[in-house]
Amino acid sequence: MKFIGSFNEKLWQLCVETGAVQLPIHPIESDTFRLNKICQFPPFCRKIAFEIVSHFLDQDVQVVTTTSPESILLVAEVARQLEARILMPSLQLQPESQFSLQHPFELHSGDRIIVIESVVTEKTTAISSLFRTILTANARLVGIGSWIDFKSSSRLLNIRQVSAFRLDDSSEADVDEK
Repeated sequence: MKFIGSFNEKLWQLCVETGAVQLPIHPIESDTFRLNKICQFPPFCRKIAFEIVSHFLDQDVQVVTTTSPESILLVAEVARQLEARILMPSLQLQPESQFSLQHPFELHSGDRIIVIESVVTEKTTAISSLFRTILTANARLVGIGSWIDFKSSSRLLNIRQVSAFRLDDSSEADVDEK
């Protein structure tokens, strides 16, 4: 694994020191990345959120949402910094490809939305379901923000996509030393 593009080395060290990232990195193991482990500390959560927020300040974002329960703390901080509403997904057990909003949360026509995810990979079933929900409400998806990006292709859709850390999972190099 290796980092792609620029990254905040001090913030990466905080992620490793707090146990949010388990080294060596195994992108397919669920225990490798634990976003809530670092987001429980407000100063660190603010720093990670600002790595995402700084790319959306000019977009007049009105709604911040996610498809995964583990991203809720980061969603709340991003929404606070952008002064936007939070829409939470339903946490009921449902097929992975389904997305629904908790009652009484709702999208309005014209809402400008960003989706926050902890780790973004090539697998997009839950995000695709959210996109259908956004289109049905006649809202506008502005972008996707993530803590860690493992996509091998540069764009999931033709929208703004930012992450605090972008890793190349096709490389043999390790990020253990970083």
